[in-house]
Amino acid sequence: MPFSEAFDPIRSFKAAWKLLKQAPLSVLVGALLPILAQVGFALALDLFLFLPLGLSQSFQRGMPEPWMIALLVGAGLGLGLFMAVFSSWMDAGFGRAVEQALRTGKDQTSLVFSGGGRFLTLLLARLLVGLIVFACMLVLLLPVLLLMTVFLVLMQTDLPALLKLAVGGGISLLWMLGYVYVLLGLSLVTAIVTYEDCGPAQAVARSWRLARGNRWQLIVFFLFQFAMVFVGMLACGLGWFVAIPLAEVMRYEAYLALTRSSEYPNWWVVTGKFPFDEHKSESFGSAPPPVPPPLPPQT
Repeated sequence: MPFSEAFDPIRSFKAAWKLLKQAPLSVLVGALLPILAQVGFALALDLFLFLPLGLSQSFQRGMPEPWMIALLVGAGLGLGLFMAVFSSWMDAGFGRAVEQALRTGKDQTSLVFSGGGRFLTLLLARLLVGLIVFACMLVLLLPVLLLMTVFLVLMQTDLPALLKLAVGGGISLLWMLGYVYVLLGLSLVTAIVTYEDCGPAQAVARSWRLARGNRWQLIVFFLFQFAMVFVGMLACGLGWFVAIPLAEVMRYEAYLALTRSSEYPNWWVVTGKFPFDEHKSESFGSAPPPVPPPLPPQT
């Protein structure tokens, strides 16, 4: 399937919606559990650690004890590390559950918790992505600082305020475009690590190659997801519990449609047919083997 078709947001949304109705437990648990866990652990830290220390006399006087600051920083870093590990484990398992449900139409929630084989690679890949983004932002910051120097000089002149505002906005836009360009090139790393037998560096390189020449399509795809989640938030917040899972399924489904193009047309999500024997059949959705004709009667 061509990239433009695989990452067509309308096509992917329809497939994700079909999957949500067919396998709701796998989709909802895999997409929402990491978010709910993060909120729960953050609230627990606020109630049992951050709030009591914040109300202490040392903090009230603006002179907290060194051990208090160390405890708060350590707790924050520990929570961040735990959530990075937990979300990587869950995302790898969620990707497997999505693929299996797309293939067979079966709601196998246990697969959501089966990401142990790929979660370490995914965690390392995400750390690598973070380092790459940070390094790129530092590189992009140098020309931006030069342009900002020019902008500060212009601010001291008698040029119209609208022109000064346009120059400042243009500088910010250039930095943002560079940031978005890098993020789009790395946006497929999670799906690649989940479905391909590769290391973190290979996943980053493959994501960059796939995004080359397709960034506009990725922009349309992600803007559609953003709009969908935003509309879900407006629906009294309840639509969030549907929009987020749909967006999470779409990022996996689109990659599978792109890279499994020879198999995808035979999957349940396309044919609507359940596999006759998912353990023995190599091609899901294929017809059962023909029944041999009866033997002639013995004379």
